[in-house]
Amino acid sequence: MTHLSPLDISSLYCLISATSNSTYGGSAYGSLYEPNLTGSQGGSGSSGTAGGRGGGKAKITVGAIMIADGSIEADGGDGSNLSGGGSGGSIWIIVGTYIRPNLT
Repeated sequence: MTHLSPLDISSLYCLISATSNSTYGGSAYGSLYEPNLTGSQGGSGSSGTAGGRGGGKAKITVGAIMIADGSIEADGGDGSNLSGGGSGGSIWIIVGTYIRPNLT
């Protein structure tokens, strides 16, 4: 069996669009059943500070059994100086059997 370290795709990002400060985030987008989009960048701050980066995207296909003893993340980056945080990306896992040991 191959042991892989935790997968973090937060550094893979997409700068889609930014909004001005003091605005709310946008609506959800993409597919619940076939998630394949990166997250979008957060809105810029009042001082022109860029928003946080959007999260990455990953598609994981495992032919038999996947044992995830850790985390798989596609987090968006934090905002700073009144800018907005980036939205999370997507993770699409196709697997025969999924095992998550040590749930707490």
